[in-house]
Amino acid sequence: PLLRFSRENISVTASLTLDVKLERGVVLSGTVKDPDGKPVKGANVSLSASGQFYSAQSQDDGRYYLVARPGTYTLGVGPPQGTSFVFTPRSGFAIQTDTSLDLAFQRGNALSGKVTDPDNRPGRGASVILTETTTRQSASAQTDSTGAYKVTVQPGVYNVAVRPPQGSPLIAKE
Repeated sequence: PLLRFSRENISVTASLTLDVKLERGVVLSGTVKDPDGKPVKGANVSLSASGQFYSAQSQDDGRYYLVARPGTYTLGVGPPQGTSFVFTPRSGFAIQTDTSLDLAFQRGNALSGKVTDPDNRPGRGASVILTETTTRQSASAQTDSTGAYKVTVQPGVYNVAVRPPQGSPLIAKE
């Protein structure tokens, strides 16, 4: 498995030669499963660390295949839209060689509601952000055309912030 190559802001104002040597990466692969052990399609598996980000989406059978540089990362799994699944990110996840790792979601709890303007009209396009008070991990959702939102999180204590849509003269009120 070879790592992708990308460079930004290469100025080509005259003829230029750019030789690229691809480097070998390590593979993280496995299956993403729901709380009942069934494969999950469309989960986003990611590794991130100081400026490095690698991700892959699980296929119909729940399998994923991700190539990264050897290193230590935060491992995350984003659930497919419309599910009530959550995954606790794993910081300090070290990968030095090809690794097979099955990942499982947990069932989450939903916080839902409606955002309205001063005239009780739907607050469409507002952002609702939940931040866990101990871990500082956050989850968010955007309100739909009716002002409704639903954010699924793990059990815990959260701070909630609501940001009106960009360009709106409104401010949040509890």
